[in-house]
Amino acid sequence: MVNRIWIPSPNFSSSRSRNQVLVVHTSEGATTFRSLGNFLAQKSSGVSYHCGFDDTTATHIGEYVKPANKSWSALSANDWGEHGCCCTPSGASSGWSRDIWLSKDRMLTACAQWLVEESGRYGIPLVKINAAQIGSGVKGVCGHGDVAAAGAGGGHTDPGPNFPWDVVLAKAGGAAPAPAPPPASGGVAPPWPGRYLKYPPVMSGADVTQWQGQMAHRGWTISVDGAYGPQSKDVCTSFQREKGLAVDGVVGPQTWSAAWTAPIT
Repeated sequence: MVNRIWIPSPNFSSSRSRNQVLVVHTSEGATTFRSLGNFLAQKSSGVSYHCGFDDTTATHIGEYVKPANKSWSALSANDWGEHGCCCTPSGASSGWSRDIWLSKDRMLTACAQWLVEESGRYGIPLVKINAAQIGSGVKGVCGHGDVAAAGAGGGHTDPGPNFPWDVVLAKAGGAAPAPAPPPASGGVAPPWPGRYLKYPPVMSGADVTQWQGQMAHRGWTISVDGAYGPQSKDVCTSFQREKGLAVDGVVGPQTWSAAWTAPIT
């Protein structure tokens, strides 16, 4: 059991109507759970999380809002579940590579322990879910960007495309969900979703997850997290070059179709 240091925030509401998701955020400023707590303790901040984790300790976390109450973290998604925050400097969600995240082992471990405890409290599975699954009522673990893409409001994308969900969930004893295996190649492509998938900025949605899942099934190393960021763009660029397509790192109609119809080489 992780040790919780109570640093109360006045910014909360009394109850939620459901417990569907455990949402991970980044602070983008405060780098310790105590400094984050000091900020959240101010009524004027207008924001809060249930807990915060930093890289100084894997055994202690800050607790700012009690689990049964509604934190002020993600607009409409405040009512969807609990919210925990990784204490990071500004720019972490968009700028940190997977390697940088992995170097923050204490913070990832503390985050995982929080997930374990709240999963047990509310019966939320320790699996990563995306925006489409959230909209369908699936329970699980997700990021601020996922609930934003699911209609909670706001344009947030944290904890970002390189957050190591697989590592955090493995530490928590869960696992990232395996995408349903689509045809690898030579089949019929699903309809193009009607928007160009590109980075920057990070784009999120079920169409991103679908394309990432197909590329992973083709053998590319890519996180199936529903966030089209630097890694997805790199895979797209390499795939376009391999298949003789226009190399721009953008998933348009031709690149989308080729992901299902082009032979694996």
